[in-house]
Amino acid sequence: MWLLERVAVVLVAPMAEEPAKGLVLSLVLFNRHFDNMTDGFVYGAAAGLGFGMTENLWYYLTLSSDLPTLGSTIVVRTLYSAIMHATATAILGASLGHARFRGVPALIGWGAVGLAGAMGVHGVWNVLASAPSQQLWVADLVLLPIEVALVFAVFQLCLVDESRTIRDELADEVERGVLPPAHPPILASWGQRSRTGWLPPHVDHDHYVRVATDLAMRKRQRRELGARAPLFYAAEIYRLRAELTELLLAADEPNESR
Repeated sequence: MWLLERVAVVLVAPMAEEPAKGLVLSLVLFNRHFDNMTDGFVYGAAAGLGFGMTENLWYYLTLSSDLPTLGSTIVVRTLYSAIMHATATAILGASLGHARFRGVPALIGWGAVGLAGAMGVHGVWNVLASAPSQQLWVADLVLLPIEVALVFAVFQLCLVDESRTIRDELADEVERGVLPPAHPPILASWGQRSRTGWLPPHVDHDHYVRVATDLAMRKRQRRELGARAPLFYAAEIYRLRAELTELLLAADEPNESR
C-alpha cells in the first residue's frame, strides 16, 4: 500500500498536474500578446503559481491542529511548493513561446520537451518531499535555491532570445531610415534601454521602447509564419513603423522651430 501511494505521488501527480497546468496555459497561447519565450515564461509562471496557491489552500483546510506539523507544512507549501509549480510551468511556457510561430510540428515537439522538463522538476520535488527518511525530506529544503537558480537560468535564456530578436529585426529598420543606427543595440539590452539620455528629450521613453519592441516581434512572427501569417500582421508592422517615425520626427520639431 505504501509503495502504491509513493508511486502515485511521485509519478501520477506530475503526469496529471503538469498537463492540467498546460491546458490553462493553452488558453492564452494563441493570444496576440503571446509573442516569445519571455511571454511564455511569465504566463507559465503565473499559471503555476495560481495552481500552487489553489493546491496549498486545500492542504491548509485539511491540516491537523498539531502546531509543529501545521507550521512546517505552511512554510514548505508556501515557499517551496509554490516556487516548484511556478518553475515547472515556466519551463513549459518558455518552450511553447519558443515554438509559438514555428508551425504545428515545432509547437508539438517543443511542447513535449517543455512538458517533460516540467514533470521532471515536479517529480524530483515529490520524490524528496514524500521520502520516509528525515534526511531526504530535509534535502527538499535545499531545493529552494536550486529552484530559484533554475528559474533565473530559464529567464536568462528567454531574455537572450528576445534580445537577439530585437537586434536582428530592427537592424533592417536602420537601413530603411526609420531608426538611428545606435538604437537597435540599445533596445536589445534590458539594461541599456532602461536608462535615460539616449533618446531625444521630447520622446516618450517607455512608449518608444514598447513600440520598437512590438515592431521587432511582429516582424519575426510574420517571417516565421511565412504564407500562414495573418493579413493584419503586415498592417500592424506598417503602423508600428509609422508610429516610430512620427515619434522621432516630433522630437525634432521643437529643435527646428528654434
